[in-house]
Amino acid sequence: MAEQITKMYRVTLEHDEGVSTLTFNEYDVVRQTDKCAWIKNRYKKQPQRVSIQEGGRQPFAFTTKKEALNAFIQRKKRHVRILRHELKLVTKAMQVADDMQNIGNLIDLDISHYDL
Repeated sequence: MAEQITKMYRVTLEHDEGVSTLTFNEYDVVRQTDKCAWIKNRYKKQPQRVSIQEGGRQPFAFTTKKEALNAFIQRKKRHVRILRHELKLVTKAMQVADDMQNIGNLIDLDISHYDL
């Protein structure tokens, strides 16, 4: 059996009155096997199962604060990529809408050829 784990960690970004703070959330481990652990999560009635084995699915929480911080960085990098893509789509849609508005008579306008 793997080394006994008593705590697991997850980093989150908290927003309060215009101030953003990184928070290390600490979870108590209530049960453990070689591959997973069950943690107490204040938002769920039953303990939550999380992976602790390498190569599996990305765990919700990690055995060290360093791993939790690295996972947070990776999650936020992906979040930024998604937001940049959405920003490009919305910007293009706004340009198309502006073009359509400048044409004038929208009732007879065929918009099926506008690709975003």
